[in-house]
Amino acid sequence: MSKTAVTVLMPVYNGEPFLREAIDSILNQTFKDFELLIINDGSTDSSEEIIKSYTDPRINYHKNEHNLKLIATLNKGLALAGGKYIVRMDADDISLPERIEKQVAFMEKHEDVMVCGSWAESFGGDKILLHYLAGHEEIMFRMLYQCHLVHPTIIMRAKEVKEFKPHFDPAFIHAEDYEFFVRLGYVYKLANIREVLLKYRYHAGSVSQSHREIQKHNSEIIRLNQFERLGYPVNVQLLEDFEHINHHAYGRVNSSAAEIKALLEGIVKGNERTLIFDPHFLVKKVSHLWFNYCYHVSTPAIFNGSKILSREVKPGLAQQVKWRVKALRK
Repeated sequence: MSKTAVTVLMPVYNGEPFLREAIDSILNQTFKDFELLIINDGSTDSSEEIIKSYTDPRINYHKNEHNLKLIATLNKGLALAGGKYIVRMDADDISLPERIEKQVAFMEKHEDVMVCGSWAESFGGDKILLHYLAGHEEIMFRMLYQCHLVHPTIIMRAKEVKEFKPHFDPAFIHAEDYEFFVRLGYVYKLANIREVLLKYRYHAGSVSQSHREIQKHNSEIIRLNQFERLGYPVNVQLLEDFEHINHHAYGRVNSSAAEIKALLEGIVKGNERTLIFDPHFLVKKVSHLWFNYCYHVSTPAIFNGSKILSREVKPGLAQQVKWRVKALRK
């Protein structure tokens, strides 16, 4: 490890209500070899007073004289980070005590992983457990319809991330992390630790609450770009329907069965040229999507009408009978 193993990067803007709890959760980590890089982005509340009340030498405090906004502050933090690893932390969340220890151990063991997140538990509203998938291929497939890394849970390898340009892109404001992780995923491996290591706070000032429409719009662009890179460009309706069938929300699908079939077959054929995904993984993944879609809204004949999508899934006899009965009732 380098002289400082970990830089915990925490941007702060008017974080007064929750800042002390967030800082304490880092200073009380079981892993001790870190710097807590706090960048005050021109706060107008008592954030600076709270930060300066700490005497822990591991705190490395910087202040933007003007409010540069989150993306510029994050990119500044990447440049300032002195650790072998960069751990992200928001000023309104709580890291569990063993978070950094467990993430560093994972990264030391899995040298091929560039970015690693974890599960998280939301609080401040409805309690939601964010149980994200662990493997790179699964994460990248999920990225086609949702960001599958919780930004304030991540740890990254500093050297490679510093060299990876552009960093967080201001063109994708309020979804800059999603876009950054997707680009990293085309070059490096991503992972999630299947354990809750962070408590993620929902409140009125959260980006997902206060900038929902901008976040949705830019996330849509990120998804459209992924399909184009995969080799099968889609329109917004197909993009939305792909999300619906992945969430088993078949009643919200507006495209026809023929259009869904063309979409899923097109993904497989596009990937044969681009090789974004392992071909066998992708065929198996979309074949199960096709089966589940047809089982709920269509017929066995429609399902079997795709040689590409039906070869990986073989429903049992009882399931076939039930399916035919369902189809006759429609």
